[in-house]
Amino acid sequence: ELAEFCIAQSPGPTVRAMSINDFIHSVPELRYRLIIQCTPVGQINHPGNPLTDFSWHETDFAFDLIYNPLRTGFLQAASHSGAKTMNGLGMLIEQAALSQVFWMTGLLPDASPLSETEYQMLKEGPTNHFSSSCQDFGT
Repeated sequence: ELAEFCIAQSPGPTVRAMSINDFIHSVPELRYRLIIQCTPVGQINHPGNPLTDFSWHETDFAFDLIYNPLRTGFLQAASHSGAKTMNGLGMLIEQAALSQVFWMTGLLPDASPLSETEYQMLKEGPTNHFSSSCQDFGT
């Protein structure tokens, strides 16, 4: 009840968290959607796309938390339909930086540990850029 009251009193966009099944069967109310893919489907050793046959729109934004491969089937399908996309590489790098703060230095860095140029090089590289190192660890 309290959550519903707060949502009703808050200006701004509506945010809904739902399962993939509920999402697939829901009717979009607006054409500005942020879809966050946070399942293992699409990882280098778990290929696939959890939203096959989904009708993407050019105003959608697809974010896949997976970083190996950099372009998952989920992101490829979204991009093919004109949606904006982002993979999980940036999140991985920022988590690594924060882990260093937490475990080693106690100091927050002023900037990302990865320059824009380095990020672009990784982004434009082969989609299995990390596959050899991941396979070395049996993941």
